[in-house]
Amino acid sequence: MTSRITQYNRPYSFTDEQVRGPFTAMQHEHVFDIQPGGWTRMHDRFTVTAPFGVLGHLALRLAVGPYLRRLLEQRAAHIKDRAEADTPFVE
Repeated sequence: MTSRITQYNRPYSFTDEQVRGPFTAMQHEHVFDIQPGGWTRMHDRFTVTAPFGVLGHLALRLAVGPYLRRLLEQRAAHIKDRAEADTPFVE
């Protein structure tokens, strides 16, 4: 899948959208909220439209959707761990 950042509002949010890939459409909004005490909460809004009509929608509900949810949760946990580490955020 290829995506492009289509909206960027530093440091509050950015959105990436699928340019080429398996979905009819995919939009992923990353939102950062400053909380009391100075910490930041990140949450994702992920919208996907499946191809292949009813069959694609069914696959999205039963298999692809839960997989994407787990993937986003694991990715967010990794970002949180790296952001809270005492080492630079470099791979």
